[in-house]
Amino acid sequence: MKVMAAGNLIAVLFSYLPGGDNRIVSELLSEKSGSEGKAFLIQTLLSGFPGAVGMGGTAINELENRNLLRCTLAHFSLIFVVYVMIALYLGWITFSLADIAGVAYFMGIAYLIVFLIMLARYRKAVHELNEILKKNRNSQ
Repeated sequence: MKVMAAGNLIAVLFSYLPGGDNRIVSELLSEKSGSEGKAFLIQTLLSGFPGAVGMGGTAINELENRNLLRCTLAHFSLIFVVYVMIALYLGWITFSLADIAGVAYFMGIAYLIVFLIMLARYRKAVHELNEILKKNRNSQ
């Protein structure tokens, strides 16, 4: 909730910077909802949804006995679909190959970075466990 509030505060502040158009929500969403206030509330609620799905999606790692790559790809797919659907509805992107590919590209980079960090952590943990096993074998 604090992150959502901070995100909205940043959006409001950036919308009033010199050269900004003072628009926090898309015109399309304002027209759909009937007012900018309603549109802002809808955007606030829906923009937090991908994060909630992402947190729930971490259960993929625990429920499935899959390797790290499959878990990462499953989580990416889940978040990508949810984000694109919400972004289309809110008017953040248009239904064009360029916009959807752009989302996939930037999300892919973020997921690649997370994957590489997790891979390094798992390798370090396996190495440490192997060292413990070696010490136990040598002490017997």
